[in-house]
Amino acid sequence: MYQYRIYGMCLLSDICFPQLQTISAEEAKLLPQVTVTEAPFPMQFKRDELHFSHIAKDVSYLSNSYCYLLIEQGTRVSYERKGEVSDLLLGAYLLGWGLSMLCHQQGRLAIHGSCVAGPKGALLICGNSGSGKSTVTRELLFRDYTFLADDIAVLHFNDNNTVSASPAFPYQKLCRDAVERLALPPEELIYIDEKKDKFLVPYKGDFPTEPLPVRGLVFLTVTQADTLTINELSGVDKFRTCMNTLFLKPLLGEALYAPENGVLGLRLASQLPVYLVARPANKDSSKEIVSKLLTYTA
Repeated sequence: MYQYRIYGMCLLSDICFPQLQTISAEEAKLLPQVTVTEAPFPMQFKRDELHFSHIAKDVSYLSNSYCYLLIEQGTRVSYERKGEVSDLLLGAYLLGWGLSMLCHQQGRLAIHGSCVAGPKGALLICGNSGSGKSTVTRELLFRDYTFLADDIAVLHFNDNNTVSASPAFPYQKLCRDAVERLALPPEELIYIDEKKDKFLVPYKGDFPTEPLPVRGLVFLTVTQADTLTINELSGVDKFRTCMNTLFLKPLLGEALYAPENGVLGLRLASQLPVYLVARPANKDSSKEIVSKLLTYTA
């Protein structure tokens, strides 16, 4: 079995994840342990449809074109391959849907976005596809921020009404055009075929091992206006924006605002400032966004 550190846990896996941090047996003993192993998907959950899912506190499951996933008690992820799916593609779904459902069972929030940390704490960078999350994250890293997570940030609510983010692994997802624009060495990249032509790009700075406090959430949108705007949200708009950042939102469907989910969104909205950034379309405004964000979050 392989042993990795991710989201403050020791992940024991029967497949290799080249992007994850390996840890020793001694380090593994100090962390909560979860397992990822291959096992036949229980027949009672199989359906005629290709795609289906169910999310609950004890047993969750998912079926897509590539695999079946079964998540149990916040400690186990089992998978069954469909066809000749590669370990890299399978791993993307295990680390994505699999671990996000596992953290949900643990009472932690999986946020769809990046997480970087500066001197005063971590920032969550969220937004819809194409909103510029990766370029804004990259710009913050150029300004001496530390990388914690990309695509999924896992949050924990503390007893003192603060929120902490646990580090994921030291790789950022970038589209091919961003990789080519930055002239990144191809031998250092891991190609992930997720129908979006993306690469895992290594982060070479110091990568933390302990959770860090979160001081704000940024949600990026694209507008047809000519100028960039940044507004701090409040009330219902703030709550809905927090709910829209949940990684499991597509799977939750109508259950997104069920009490057990809504209460987590309310708690997040009550403990973090949330900033809505509307950037002009067809323009790289990442430097301007970061410069203005740093004045808002100073």
